[in-house]
Amino acid sequence: MWEELEQRTNGLTEWFRKNFLSQTYPIEGVQDAYSEIVSFVSNSKHFRWKARNEFLNCADPWLIAFAYKYKLTVVTEERHDPKARRKVLIPVICEHFNIQWCNTIGMLSHFGIKI
Repeated sequence: MWEELEQRTNGLTEWFRKNFLSQTYPIEGVQDAYSEIVSFVSNSKHFRWKARNEFLNCADPWLIAFAYKYKLTVVTEERHDPKARRKVLIPVICEHFNIQWCNTIGMLSHFGIKI
């Protein structure tokens, strides 16, 4: 996950570095949440092998694990499509684990920002 953030320099990643990384979120328990997510995706017969492999080799499982452990909301532009097999979608995994998620517009609305 950190490598993906280091590769990007935009307003959202800068905000994340400044605000999220300055918070104290102990790593204990996140590994357990990550293991649950990895186990679910790895053992799922629904997703194609390539989709599972791509998902497990990016930051998404860690992002979801942090949200799961600390009861945070995941913000993603992916759409919820439980029928998707070629890509493991963040909203599908969030829904399986009862993790709140929304898109960017939903996040902005939550904070009272009008566009």
